[in-house]
Amino acid sequence: IRSTSPMYKVVDFEILSGCSGAWKGFKLWLSTWRGANIVYLANGWFTLLGYWSSREALVINMGGTLRDQYADGQGKWYKGLHIIYTLCFLAVCSIAVSGFNLFEDTVLVGASKKCSRLWTWLPFDRHFRLLTVLKVALLWLKMELLVFTCWG
Repeated sequence: IRSTSPMYKVVDFEILSGCSGAWKGFKLWLSTWRGANIVYLANGWFTLLGYWSSREALVINMGGTLRDQYADGQGKWYKGLHIIYTLCFLAVCSIAVSGFNLFEDTVLVGASKKCSRLWTWLPFDRHFRLLTVLKVALLWLKMELLVFTCWG
């Protein structure tokens, strides 16, 4: 299976049936292995930049909701900063894995035999196993932030 062949069939809805060929080609390209890795890469950057830039506001907001009168004398038992740091770390891991997959697919496949033997010991996520675990962990941490923040 090539990285530019579709991994699954894209269902064409009636609403989108009148769209141009460019849109259909784009949908078909997103269903490829390379397109899915670019989506993972973009999602990782979006998560990293979004949560890293708003971490102070999230910590201040979570400070009011994460209170327990039995934890210590002040009532605060958790600031929530570890959730944000773990979320950003997992986003960096997702960026690295998907970026390395794309690098391997575009650059290393066409490299010489001598160079390709050098890279054989590196793991490539061909079946999205690691990226799936990373995305599930990211989703869980995002839900934790959603539950423990009160915007309004």
